Amino acid sequence: MEANILSQALSKSRGSTVKQEYLEEKLTQAAYCSHFLPWNIYRLLLAWRSSPLRLFLGESQEEQSRIIVDFGAGPMTGLLALWVAQGNDGLKGARYTAVEKQGEILSWGRRLAKALGIDRSVEIAPRHEVLDLDDSGGGGIDLLIVSNAFNEWLPQRGRSDESIRSFARLVSESLSPQGELTLMEPASRVVGWGVMTLRNVLIERGLNVFAPCTHHERCPLLDPKLKSWCHFRVPIAVHNSHRPLADMVRIDRETLSYSYLHCGKGVAEPKVEKASPAR
Repeated sequence: MEANILSQALSKSRGSTVKQEYLEEKLTQAAYCSHFLPWNIYRLLLAWRSSPLRLFLGESQEEQSRIIVDFGAGPMTGLLALWVAQGNDGLKGARYTAVEKQGEILSWGRRLAKALGIDRSVEIAPRHEVLDLDDSGGGGIDLLIVSNAFNEWLPQRGRSDESIRSFARLVSESLSPQGELTLMEPASRVVGWGVMTLRNVLIERGLNVFAPCTHHERCPLLDPKLKSWCHFRVPIAVHNSHRPLADMVRIDRETLSYSYLHCGKGVAEPKVEKASPAR
């Protein structure tokens, strides 16, 4: 089944052409949206439950033109997760830009957003293009989402941080004065190293870390003598509506693992009571 093939492709090495172009084929797109997309949305919800987005707290919750950009958006994963977390009322007045190199998968996102009525609350702007790390950024982004895309900017081999530093520069130059970044990746040792390295570089550029840790020292887990790496693993149960597909795919999944980073130009705020998703 296509979902099994896709699962294997996503597990291959960083240099895999199959992995880099995995959203080109229509069958693969369907497999991704039906099986993998729900889990990717859930990962974002877990992170936002632990560290709520500042954009939707306090005075920021008032209706205004909030600029949200999704790098490597896929089928607009970030927008769908925001809709689950905030509902249409919470997103009212927002402007969402999806940057994605595969045009067809963007079309899937547009259709899903229309079917759910999200397009009635949010101004949606698809951008079918490859993200340029040499871009000037331009500032003005209130919320930058990078979900299941950061791995594309990791070195194909070794531990060079050159592309990570370029990515960090683009992030810091793209955010508004109170802007924030939420970055999510399925966990692996390589991705964990990349996220921890990005965290350190963003701190060097003056950003504040909100989660998963709030100190501003260098990440101790980057010590090559240590075997530990920064990631989270939570037990899961497949929803009844997803069970038939999960049974057909025969991909055993008892836990969900991820590495994430939440940081921004604003000052870390006091902990707030954890909120349940709007849906």
